[in-house]
Amino acid sequence: MRVLAWIRTVLPDRKTLSIYTLARWGKKTASNSETGIRHDHRAANFIVGRSRNVCLNQFSPVVDIVVGAGPGLGMGVARAFGRHGFQVGLIARTREKLDTLVGELTGLGVTAAAFPADIRDRDALTTALTAARDTLGPIDVLEYSPSPTGPITNAVQTTVESATAQFELNVLGAVSAVSAVLPDMRARGDGTLLLTTGVSSTIPAPFLANVGLAMAGLRNWAHTLHAELKAEGIYVGTVTIASGVIPGGGEADPDAIGDRYYRMYQQRDRAEQVIGDLDAFRALVAQYVGGHAEPATSTVR
Repeated sequence: MRVLAWIRTVLPDRKTLSIYTLARWGKKTASNSETGIRHDHRAANFIVGRSRNVCLNQFSPVVDIVVGAGPGLGMGVARAFGRHGFQVGLIARTREKLDTLVGELTGLGVTAAAFPADIRDRDALTTALTAARDTLGPIDVLEYSPSPTGPITNAVQTTVESATAQFELNVLGAVSAVSAVLPDMRARGDGTLLLTTGVSSTIPAPFLANVGLAMAGLRNWAHTLHAELKAEGIYVGTVTIASGVIPGGGEADPDAIGDRYYRMYQQRDRAEQVIGDLDAFRALVAQYVGGHAEPATSTVR
């Protein structure tokens, strides 16, 4: 795993690795395994095997899967990773919309494919992730950011049904997606999971009560995964979106956000990244609690 970390630092795009150089690393770490350094030996062998495709096909075989792909945040992440040589798999419910997004990525020179599935259908989601792996290769990065759907309820209006709808989308969908890709990542000793939440995961907002229930649960789980999997070479990060996703909106622009996701993948130095202004949202909540008009909830969760 130390070899993987070093390579990620000096060659973050994984486009210029030579089989000869990696074979030398593999040989060196293999000799070290006699003294008990087993993880480096496993990591080096994995990179040598994958890097052969880099040299023969002239592109990096690393794979990023965006679960909940849409024209905003999801495509910002897809373009960011695609610019760095990733093949991109897109998962969302509607085939026609996915085909449009794949066409856009293809036009940018990114190898991309669509895998339709309703994220709330856990069997369908697992099948889509299996198809993505079979089509594109082992999944190196999983990014989970489903588009907001379902009823949004105030605290006193929250019911079992409205809470369940958000849990199925934001928590159970994430658990299903991670469960589908994590065994392969653990076997390789490398991988990245990026789980997206909204601002209600951090700041209780009465007007986003059922959403906050689910988002807070997802954020908590992401932090515990980060702590538990770090020693295995697997990076888990959560991104809290505390703003709308607005093209041309500075740090809220989809491509600017996508670049933040990619830097998290590269640096692996934090469990959480916040995009937006938490204090501004706190002020919005205080205004609501003070009896003013209810804020719009279409772009911030």
